Amino acid sequence: MITPITFDTGIGPLDSGLEQSRDILLDCSDFQELTTEIFEDLEILSLTLGWLGVGNYPMAYSGLKALADTPAFGWACGTYVAWTGDDYILNEMDGPINKWKGHLDSDPSVSSIYRNLGAGALAAAYHSRRDASSAQSFEKYISNEKKDLSRNNARIQEPDYLTPTSTLPETPEQLATILGTRHQGVAILASDQLYWACKKLNRVLTDSLNLEIKNPTDHLFLASLSITCFLCGLVGILPDVPSGRVTIGPNIPEESNGFKIQGLRLGPDTIDFSYMRKESEYTFVFEQKKGRVPLNLVFQPNLCGSKIDHIYVDGGLADLEWQADLQTSRVDTQVQLYLDKQRQVTILST
Repeated sequence: MITPITFDTGIGPLDSGLEQSRDILLDCSDFQELTTEIFEDLEILSLTLGWLGVGNYPMAYSGLKALADTPAFGWACGTYVAWTGDDYILNEMDGPINKWKGHLDSDPSVSSIYRNLGAGALAAAYHSRRDASSAQSFEKYISNEKKDLSRNNARIQEPDYLTPTSTLPETPEQLATILGTRHQGVAILASDQLYWACKKLNRVLTDSLNLEIKNPTDHLFLASLSITCFLCGLVGILPDVPSGRVTIGPNIPEESNGFKIQGLRLGPDTIDFSYMRKESEYTFVFEQKKGRVPLNLVFQPNLCGSKIDHIYVDGGLADLEWQADLQTSRVDTQVQLYLDKQRQVTILST
């Protein structure tokens, strides 16, 4: 029995949409019943990522198997390892993994997003099991194109596919944008844009459920996008469960004053994470509720402001470096903590 993840953003419609999305994804139990022929590769990838986000690992495994022999497989496989900690899947899927790598060699038309994010995810998976040779064999496929991927250099424009008449992404680049992924060829979204996209996805899902204007396939796809946009884009969850590490890099929108996530499943571990803002003071609280050993948390918040005045860790003043982008009025820093107890980070920015 999966203990469901819960959300509290302080915005009723958004919470309701996230809970509906969670329930839709958790209610799935048989991939074959979904009639896989009606799903495109991009949709199955999104579903797989959504199932990972809510902790429905059996369905994520089914989605991964359905993506074998597709360009999306590398991204899905590496991400599956990162969220579940199941690096044995690399042995089980050795054939499809090598076939996917061969496909990259033989077909230059493979999307750069599938190529870069897939190779990067698999390289990270092999690094987590200390297999440097295999990791390096994938790293060679990652583009070396120089580009500033900072969140503070986001293009301030709404993605043109999230309109009243067109909501669902149709390309890997559009999916990566919704997930807040920063990579070559991806239109980077600012925090307020990600927030807008998340609310838009939830609103469209809620309306379609209430009015029955879309079919269950669209509901499932929308649910996966809603969950992943919030968890990966806004909250910035980037697990590396095999290494006992999780990176959380929240993109805090200007209009958000707080949120709380309880029961976020990361393989055998479960964590709670909350954030509260009072004027220019941001307080973040982390607690590992379940797990074998304390996770190593890499915390990388991106906040409103032109400078950071003080950073307190568990009540004590911390001397940490920070960066600011005066053009976008955003600041960021990094804190590394072990979740051996409840941890608190307070940041004062101006």
